[in-house]
Amino acid sequence: MTMDRIEAMEVLSREGLENYAHFGEPDSDAADKVCLVQRGNRWVTMITDEDAVVYHSTIRGFPSESEALEDMIDGLRVVKNAQELSD
Repeated sequence: MTMDRIEAMEVLSREGLENYAHFGEPDSDAADKVCLVQRGNRWVTMITDEDAVVYHSTIRGFPSESEALEDMIDGLRVVKNAQELSD
């Protein structure tokens, strides 16, 4: 399946994942988020902790935005479930 950003945003909205997503380099607003950023000709996903520090073991690179969006959504589902369990 090839996913574009519009389709990804529809999934985020439908599944209530938008609060766990961050588009761009991690910054102070990216605590406990799954981030998606373009670096050169690669797309990179990563997960941050409560201080917006990247868990290095979660950094993954992809040749296409579509693949990165699919990975991001998978990560968002995991983060959302973990957050809900800790509440």
